[in-house]
Amino acid sequence: MRTTLLLALGLGLTACGPGSDGTNGSSDSDDSGASSDSSATSSATSSATSSATSSATSSASTAGPGTDSGATSTGSGATESATDAPTTDATSTSSPTSTSGTTDVPLDCENAEPITQLGTDEPSGFERCENGVIHRAMEVACVEPQGVGNCSLPDGTCMVDDDCLAQDHGVCLEQLGGFPGCYCNYGCETDADCGPDQVCACAGVVSDHATCIPAGCVDSNDCGEGLCALAQDEGICGELIAQVQCIGGGAGCLSDQDCPQAGCFDGDPGMVQHVCWPQEGSWSCKPPEWCQGDCGRPLLIDGEVRTAPARPRDDWSLAQRDAPHALPPALARHLGERWTAIALLEHASIASFARFNLQLARLGAPPTLLAESRRAMTDELLHARLCFSLARRYRGRALGPGALPITGDAPCPREPAAIVETLIQEACVGETLAAAEARATAARSEDPTVRRALEQIAEDELRHAALGWRALRWILDRAGAEERAQLLATLARAVATARAELAASAGEDHEDATALAHGVPSDGLRARTRREALRELVEPCARELARAYDSAARAAA
Repeated sequence: MRTTLLLALGLGLTACGPGSDGTNGSSDSDDSGASSDSSATSSATSSATSSATSSATSSASTAGPGTDSGATSTGSGATESATDAPTTDATSTSSPTSTSGTTDVPLDCENAEPITQLGTDEPSGFERCENGVIHRAMEVACVEPQGVGNCSLPDGTCMVDDDCLAQDHGVCLEQLGGFPGCYCNYGCETDADCGPDQVCACAGVVSDHATCIPAGCVDSNDCGEGLCALAQDEGICGELIAQVQCIGGGAGCLSDQDCPQAGCFDGDPGMVQHVCWPQEGSWSCKPPEWCQGDCGRPLLIDGEVRTAPARPRDDWSLAQRDAPHALPPALARHLGERWTAIALLEHASIASFARFNLQLARLGAPPTLLAESRRAMTDELLHARLCFSLARRYRGRALGPGALPITGDAPCPREPAAIVETLIQEACVGETLAAAEARATAARSEDPTVRRALEQIAEDELRHAALGWRALRWILDRAGAEERAQLLATLARAVATARAELAASAGEDHEDATALAHGVPSDGLRARTRREALRELVEPCARELARAYDSAARAAA
């Protein structure tokens, strides 16, 4: 998480790490989900989870003003190119790297076992080596480039395969993750059916259907002394992320079996299998992508959080597919009330981003920032529906939002100073802390439906927080020296205020394990998580941002 925010600011990769302020980075709690050394060193690939990576590789080493903070990297993940299903930035991590990996050290595929195409004895062009590497030995033609659809859900963009005619080999498939519904998947017969920097993986290699996946190599002829290898990961909605890249004998790992079982982040009590993934020009172990996990960006008017009242209605709930295990009535009521409150906050976040889009346009923001803000508004709509669905799941009846009270003295600030103050409170501080809380809560949630929802929310909120920091950087880059100093002082005051408020809200330390399993942490855990995130994420990034401008000013003097 720290790396994502750091790249959004265009600062150096170590600037916000532990000890960057001269301390050893120690903390009194490990509950934040704030990325510490173990996850931060999983490289900028983890940070690419957010579209905040901007053109990160070049801008990340630039500490001073003048970087194009409005630039974003869109990535070309397999899901984006092969399906019209709504995607998260989990697919962005699938985009091919620009390096060929550590291929100067020879690596052979010995005692290879061919991977056959699903339901046939035909080779897929991939084989499993004795050392665990999944080697793409050659291109072959897929026996079944399309497959058969399986749609039985009412939502989505298709109902039958005949709805999927925009490209060749279209099929209508169910998706049951954070965006439940049926969506068109476009398969492939050969690499020629795929886009640039992609190859065709036949059914049975990465999924039950043929699909195009990002690639830095076609076969091992592209890899010098190394091999063209397949990497696989699990995304935040349970989707499989895959790519092929060159790998050499000097890699940090050759397959997932070389990686440990560890927590998603430092202090995470859970144990998950880490994955071998191409990153930073080589292959190394990292937490699975789904580890990137109060929700939502608050809508502040006249300094108060505004939400709509809850009203009986069923159009905000998604289709019910399961029910929680039998719970005591009092606990079920408590969970329903909590998820209703979160849903109303997520609903208010839609208005918050609508206002933010107007403010960005008023300031003359670049199209990348406006596009990301518009996307965030759509994310918050989904978050609200996910949370209203969970509320219905526990309450046994459907609720939705009533009219949102947006009147006040300053419902939409227009002056740059007022816009920045709202941006800092809602995004740089508010959403950064919300992302850390959602991620930490997801890691502790045992109910799979709740966990999937929180993982989706945590991923999106981190991207929204990065958007806020990137927008702040863009505004600061264009401000004069005096105005910039005032805006940085506003940032410092907001951080100090948040620190004081969190210090005063310790909450109860008693943790209800059953409530936590259903995504509702105690006030004590929420406070500890947010204090840790403020210390490990917000404060270092605010400090380094101010330091960058101070260094640039001294250099120009």
